[in-house]
Amino acid sequence: MSGKNNSFLTFLQDQLNEHQDIVDQVVIYLQSKFGFVDIAVFRHHYAPDCYEAMGSYSRESEYRKGLIEAYKNGINTQTTPIEIYDWFVFPLSDHKDKVRYILIVVADEKQIREIPFQCWVEIKTIYRLAMANKENIKEQVLDKTINIVSRMAHDLNSLAALIPTAENGDQILSEQVRNSQKLSEDIMIYLREFPLRSSRFSARELFKCIIEEIDRPPGINYRINIANELYYVNVDIELIERTLVAVLENAAFACQIEGGEIKFSVTRVENNSIFINHDWLSVSVKDDGPGIPFEYSTEVTKPFFTTWKDQGHVGLGLSIADKIIRAHGGALSIKSDPGNGTITTFFLPLNDAKK
Repeated sequence: MSGKNNSFLTFLQDQLNEHQDIVDQVVIYLQSKFGFVDIAVFRHHYAPDCYEAMGSYSRESEYRKGLIEAYKNGINTQTTPIEIYDWFVFPLSDHKDKVRYILIVVADEKQIREIPFQCWVEIKTIYRLAMANKENIKEQVLDKTINIVSRMAHDLNSLAALIPTAENGDQILSEQVRNSQKLSEDIMIYLREFPLRSSRFSARELFKCIIEEIDRPPGINYRINIANELYYVNVDIELIERTLVAVLENAAFACQIEGGEIKFSVTRVENNSIFINHDWLSVSVKDDGPGIPFEYSTEVTKPFFTTWKDQGHVGLGLSIADKIIRAHGGALSIKSDPGNGTITTFFLPLNDAKK
């Protein structure tokens, strides 16, 4: 990169101390360099609800409608930028080629053509490098944490070997050590990257089998609805079962507080993203418990967050579930209406989509 076209690098370096978000800097650069005023930023999620507006835009509904129509019409996403109506879509992909943000620039074709192609290349490259660096820092921190937890787990296992069985020793102490061992194991599962041992399953038969085999707490009414023609999924069956158990345990505990019913449903949901070429399997668990207070709604998948500490919960179940689903290329969604229960849904990619 040389001459006038390398100014984005210089601009980026000048702004790093003031702006932490690389996407904000891309927008600032396009506005200051090329005079674009109307730029909308959307976060792109790998889920059915794929477009999240990062601000308030007067044409937001038009953008959403246009993106959905573009997907249904089979628009070519290999060109940059992507032209839709009188606006242009510029995707920002991370170092794993996942589209994380899209910029929508309202301009005419002449204005867009005035932007050198090399400029688009620079912006995409800088974003990929920034995301790779961010991931590298995260991995370094995780490595240190894993080492600490591994030593702790080793010490607990050594201690457990020295404690007599419940028949001959202190039952309370033995139980506490076992709980500590399980906690350290769960922490390691949450921290470590785990390889997926995936196989192809009929989605309907898979979840019909899992829901029939897992233990269900007594006193709760279950309503089960598994749709036909769900096609196939590639999943690690042990990890998916663990996820469903964690979600159902949370729902059952909420129902035990109030008493009530759990609705379990598996359906197919159509994709709307121009950057995703498959539909989604939706696995939903709805309880009629007390719901999650609004101030906690964004905290429930964070590790060690729980409002049930007094009942022995440590707050890792949903955190691990979220990680498992993301490892499968899906997403976990939790929606709650205080006083009217909670709906926990996870989405998995379907093999046989329409496109």
